[in-house]
Amino acid sequence: QNTASKLVKHAEIIGKEKNLSTSYMLIDTENSVSLSMANSLNYEIFQTWDFYSLDPKINSNHKVTFEKSLNRELYPQFVKSWRWLPIDDLTLKSFYDENNIVKSCIGENDSIGILCDSEHFDKTLIVTLFSNSDDSVLEILSFLQNFGVKKNYERIQILTREQLPNFDSLESKISFHLMKKQLI
Repeated sequence: QNTASKLVKHAEIIGKEKNLSTSYMLIDTENSVSLSMANSLNYEIFQTWDFYSLDPKINSNHKVTFEKSLNRELYPQFVKSWRWLPIDDLTLKSFYDENNIVKSCIGENDSIGILCDSEHFDKTLIVTLFSNSDDSVLEILSFLQNFGVKKNYERIQILTREQLPNFDSLESKISFHLMKKQLI
């Protein structure tokens, strides 16, 4: 734990030198030793996320659209290769141009998925999923399976703050806290 604390403090110094205002870290919700270390360094739990895997397969039974108008107050960030990044104007335009935002709306309850290629694993799709109902998220999961086959992905990784409903080949892998500390 002492070595880990020293590494985190060193990373914070680098962050301050680069005028970064916030430091984040991911910790498994069951890792009490690391959570204690983070708390001792004044990190707080900012959000809790769940990581799921989904197998690509032919599944043409889905109702989704490509979203061209995203409310950044409701969806302020996305995950890109396990980094939580804010959605700025340039990123949003790129998402629209490349059809990287999918939406399913059932009644007044919609779910949104933001799609990104992994920078670390070949043929891996990373999806930041915002679920507002089981029905609408099931439509997105069906779409993702089919999209995975069409685009030749071997893996689909889903990160979400909501617990997802049971679905064919959807597997819950881990829950973790996104920890946050103000540096400035």
